[in-house]
Amino acid sequence: PFTVPENLYILGTMNTADKSLVQIDTALRRRFAFVELMTNYDLSGLELQIDVKDKDGNTTKKSLKQLLKKLNDILIDKKLRDKQIGHSYFLGVSNIEDLKFVFRYEIIPLLQDYFFGEFDKLSDVLGDKFISKDQMKINKNVFEDSKFTEALGQIFEK
Repeated sequence: PFTVPENLYILGTMNTADKSLVQIDTALRRRFAFVELMTNYDLSGLELQIDVKDKDGNTTKKSLKQLLKKLNDILIDKKLRDKQIGHSYFLGVSNIEDLKFVFRYEIIPLLQDYFFGEFDKLSDVLGDKFISKDQMKINKNVFEDSKFTEALGQIFEK
């Protein structure tokens, strides 16, 4: 017969943003203990400083921690606490090219999934430099150097 030792703990992770799993989520919550793990802003990998350009063209330095915190604050302000972005997306970023990659292939697709077809909400979070809500598309040219720092600056101005 199969047995589990008393000192063995089984840990699982679950993304609650996928609402199609509501029945599974409910069943699991009845049977197991849950611990909410939120974004950890105090990790050493979030210290990288990046250039951010404000609407007046002035460049300042902001950390990945500040960027992540600002994005999540915007989501919380819009009553979207359960859609916050986790720290793991930024932990491998060591330069601006890495950050562009993360935004283009991870953050924007994640938010597109959250706001499926609602480009106005996506633009409310990221700004119109990243998202064209009228044309319902991502502005691909935003990933050019100066435009990217301006788009990041627009996030901080929210």
